[in-house]
Amino acid sequence: MCGLAGFISLQDSPINKKRLENSLHHLKNRGPNGQRIEIYNSVKTEVGLGHTRLSVLDLRSTASQPMSSFDDNFTIVFNGEIYNYLELRSDLEKLNFIFKTNGDTEVLLNAWIAWGEDALVRLNGMFSFAVLDRKKKKLTLVRDHFGIKPMYYTKIDKTFYFASTLPALNALTGRQLNPCMNSGLNYVINGIYDSGETTFFKEAKQLLPASLLNIDLDTLNQSSQIKWWDPSCKLKYNISFKDAAEIIRKKFIQNVKLNLRSDVKYGAALSGGIDSSAIVAAMRHDDIKSDIFSFSYISENKDISEENWIDLVSKNKNTDSTKIFIQENDLITKLDDLIIAQGEPFASSGVFAQYEVYKEVQECGVTVILDGQGADEIFCGYHGYPIPRIRSLLSKFNFIKAFIFINNWRKNSQRSLPVLLKELFSSYLPRPFKSLLKNMLNRHNKSSRAPYKFINKSYLGKINTLNNYSYKNNNYISPKRQLVGALKNALLGDGLAKLLRHGDRNSMRWSVESRVPFLNPDLVEFVLGLPEEHLISSDAVTKHVFREAMKGLVPDQILNRQDKIGFEPPEKSWLIENSTAVAQVLSYAHNIPIFDHDTASSVMQDLNIEGSGFDSRLVWRVMNYVRWFELNANGKI
Repeated sequence: MCGLAGFISLQDSPINKKRLENSLHHLKNRGPNGQRIEIYNSVKTEVGLGHTRLSVLDLRSTASQPMSSFDDNFTIVFNGEIYNYLELRSDLEKLNFIFKTNGDTEVLLNAWIAWGEDALVRLNGMFSFAVLDRKKKKLTLVRDHFGIKPMYYTKIDKTFYFASTLPALNALTGRQLNPCMNSGLNYVINGIYDSGETTFFKEAKQLLPASLLNIDLDTLNQSSQIKWWDPSCKLKYNISFKDAAEIIRKKFIQNVKLNLRSDVKYGAALSGGIDSSAIVAAMRHDDIKSDIFSFSYISENKDISEENWIDLVSKNKNTDSTKIFIQENDLITKLDDLIIAQGEPFASSGVFAQYEVYKEVQECGVTVILDGQGADEIFCGYHGYPIPRIRSLLSKFNFIKAFIFINNWRKNSQRSLPVLLKELFSSYLPRPFKSLLKNMLNRHNKSSRAPYKFINKSYLGKINTLNNYSYKNNNYISPKRQLVGALKNALLGDGLAKLLRHGDRNSMRWSVESRVPFLNPDLVEFVLGLPEEHLISSDAVTKHVFREAMKGLVPDQILNRQDKIGFEPPEKSWLIENSTAVAQVLSYAHNIPIFDHDTASSVMQDLNIEGSGFDSRLVWRVMNYVRWFELNANGKI
C-alpha cells in the first residue's frame, strides 16, 4: 500500500517539483518506507510522478517506484496490491518477460505492456495507478473494480494534477481548493456523500470504481471516465443451493489465502459477526500453527458490546486477541486528526472506532490487516434488502411467497412490521409524492426540521432537488440490482464507496494495509449470477448461502446470529458528555455559506444536543462539516 501523486504541465517550472514534494509530505503515512520523484520532459510537456512506499512485498529498494519498463517507454506509480501476481508473473514469463524484482509492481507494469487495458480484468487485487506511455504521449489513470484504492484529479490552467488523497491534491495544486456547497448541503441534510465522481471540493473529481481516464500529454485533453468492468445481476448459475454454497466456500478460502501473501506481519479485524469470523476461520483453515493477530473494538456499553462473540471466535480459532476500548473524551481530543485523515466529512462517529483499531494495529507491529468490508453488499447482509425482495416477488405475482416472507421477517425481535410496510408502500410512490410526503412528516418531527432552521435561505430551494435525485437513484426492484448499485457506487447514501473510503483512510493514517478478501471480482460475479432465493431465504434469513458455505468452518453460534451490531460506538453519550466542546466547534458555523449567518449562533439550541431525544447523526454531521470546513480554511486539508 502506498501513496501517489503527479502532474502533467504545459509550463516547465521548478515550482511543479516543489509542489510535488509537498504533496508527498501529505502522503507520508501511506508510504513511510521511502519516497521518490521522477520528472520527465518532452518538447511540449513536463510530467512529474511521485510515490511514497509502504513496503509489503519485496522490501528491497530495487522494488521502489516510479518504476520504468526495460525500454523506458512506460513508467508506473501504483498504490495497492495484486494478490494473484505470482500467477500473472508465470503467464508473463511464458511471453519472455524478464523480472528484476519479486513484487507485484513489476508484474502490473509488464501486464500493462503485454495486454494493455485487457490486463485489468485479469487482476485480483485492490489498486489505483498511473501509467505513462511516452510513445503514445498519454497518461492513464486506473482504479480497481470496487474503488478500494482512491484516485483524485483536477485540471487548473495549464496543468493536470492527480493524487491518492484530497489533502495531497490540494497541496499539489499550490492553491486552496474551494468547498462545493451542494456537496456540503447534501451531506448535512441527507447524509449523502461519496456517491459519484463529485467531491466536497468544486474543482476536484474522483475516478470512479472500475474506471480509467486517459490524458493527452500534448494538449491535456481528457477522455471521459471509461468503465472497464461492469458486474451483472443476470442469472448465470442456476444450480442447487448446496452446490452454490460449496463453490462459494472454495472460492472464499482460496481468496483469503491469496490475501495472506505478504513479507510482513499480518492479522485480522474481528468484530464477532459472520464476515470477520469467516475471514479468521479461513486464515486458520490450512494453518493450525501460525500466529493470527486479531483486533477488536469493545464498547463499554454492555447492551451493544460484541465482546462475548469476539471471545468465542478468538478461543475457537486460537487468535492472539487485542481489544480496544475508547474513552468518552477521546473523540473530541482526536477529532481534528480524524477529519484530516479522512480528507472529507463522514457520516458517523463509528469511523472513529475503526480509526482507533488501526492505531492499535500499528502499535502492535502488524502491517497487513484483513477486513470484512463488502460482504453485506455481496450476500444481502445488513437487514437483507427486504423491500427489493418483496417487490421482486410481487413483480412475478408470487403473492403467497411474498406473504410468507413478510410473516417470517417480522418474527425477528429487531424488525418492525409497521416500518416494513410503510417503506414498502413508499417505494411504489412516484418521486414527487415521496418528496411531498417526507416534507409533510417533517413538519411534525422536530429533529427532522432542525437542519432547515439554520440553512441559508438561498440554499433551501436546492434541498428538494437533492432529495428527488436521491429517490431517483435508489429505485431498485430486486435485491441483486440493489447489490450491483451498491457495488458500482450508484446508490446515494447506501453505496459501498464511503465504507471503503473510511477503511482506506483510517488504515493508511497508521501506515497499515487493510485488505478486503470478500471483494474479489470472481467471487462477486459468481454470487450475483445465482438465483435470488439463494441470497435471502423464504425464512428471511440474510446471507443465506454464505451461512451455509461457512458451516463447519465458523462456529454455529456465530452463523445463527441475527443481531450483529459491528463498530457501533455510544455516539449520543459521547456527544452529550462533550457538549461544551461541540458547541465550540459549532461556533464557526456562521462562516459557512450554507448556514444562515443570523441563525447560525442557535445551532446548539436547534440541534437539541442536551435533550434526551436529539438526532445524534445530524449533530455529528453538522459538527463534522463545520470543523472540516474550518480546517480546510486554515490550510490543514
